[in-house]
Amino acid sequence: MSSSPSERRHRLLVRTGYLLLVLAPVLALSHLYADARGLEDADSTWTLTLGSYQAAAVIAIIAISLVFREPPQSLQQSRTRSCTSDQRRCVTGRDGAAVSGSDEP
Repeated sequence: MSSSPSERRHRLLVRTGYLLLVLAPVLALSHLYADARGLEDADSTWTLTLGSYQAAAVIAIIAISLVFREPPQSLQQSRTRSCTSDQRRCVTGRDGAAVSGSDEP
């Protein structure tokens, strides 16, 4: 099954979001570890910038926004199903609710 570039990009961004969700607590724990050990270099560039709690929070926010991003239009259209017959038409939307009616005005 081939997918469009926008679908592949969407899946890649969602997977990146999951990876960042794992990375954020690791950064926070590394900062906590450096603080708990009382290392002399605890005020190093690593713990003050990249390994800080603020960086972990920003990465977590970015990760959440990537994981919960809306799929592209092509994926949304493939999730909806429409069926037509000579007299009746039914459309099943994203929420699964079916709407039926006549094609005649």
